[in-house]
Amino acid sequence: MPARIRTRAVPLALAVLAFVLALLQRPGWSSSDTKIDLHTDPLRFLGEITSLWTPSSGLGGVESAQYAGYLFPMGPFFALGHALGVSDWLVDRLWLGLLLAVAGQARADHDRQGRDRAFGVPVGERLV
Repeated sequence: MPARIRTRAVPLALAVLAFVLALLQRPGWSSSDTKIDLHTDPLRFLGEITSLWTPSSGLGGVESAQYAGYLFPMGPFFALGHALGVSDWLVDRLWLGLLLAVAGQARADHDRQGRDRAFGVPVGERLV
């Protein structure tokens, strides 16, 4: 396989594999490994975390900065899926597949550059 085709085929294959693995995990079942509000009503959740005070959780309270990470990109991704009528479990699996695909692309980019960041040495030197 020519190098140019291989440099495009490997990341594409990793992305397809990432989405297949994500979608095959308990189809139709949604876990609450993230905020459950993000799955049930993402627009309300995003609205609440942009405010310092939230009236809906535990008789109200001051939100901490730990929820700021949901503002982008995870929150809008779930909100878009909700607005399009995509089921919660599918949006969750598409998010997981996207994260795995981006990680695979990053790894392929590092390998193409001839460096392995995990060890900090060029791949060829590590094999010798």
